[in-house]
Amino acid sequence: YTISVVKNAPSVTVWGCISAESHGSLWFMAKNTTITSQVYLKLLQDKLPAVMATHGSEIFQHDGAPVHKTKVVTKWLHDANIQVLIDWPGNSPDLNIIENCCTILKEKVAQKQPSSYEELKKVITEVWTSEITPDYCFALANSMPKRIAMVLKNKGYPCKY
Repeated sequence: YTISVVKNAPSVTVWGCISAESHGSLWFMAKNTTITSQVYLKLLQDKLPAVMATHGSEIFQHDGAPVHKTKVVTKWLHDANIQVLIDWPGNSPDLNIIENCCTILKEKVAQKQPSSYEELKKVITEVWTSEITPDYCFALANSMPKRIAMVLKNKGYPCKY
């Protein structure tokens, strides 16, 4: 028996967002882009205010990744009057609902075995728009009180989410 696989599968860096309303659009980084504070800042400046307005979001959550915590990013968020959920752990999949979306995205995209960069982008977009539904986003957002309670009960250790 054999299973076909894609050798040297293409990769892409994607920025996306969700809210209790729905998923936002995806933005694909240029090939071989390293996400520096300047790259992340430019993305936020170009995308975040419109996304938050469209979704009626009042608070922005990103994790504690070093690029998210740089002075230039923190200053811009403050100057733009964007309220940020602060003191958020950098590695908190149980408390970061977009991680659930990323898991679905990765599983479904892998099943389709895209073999080129352009095909990968197309498949990611198709899966994002078909699998990350408004109902799913709403359920994820509404799971936060339970998630927080479980993580606290587990003294910070992982829970079922």
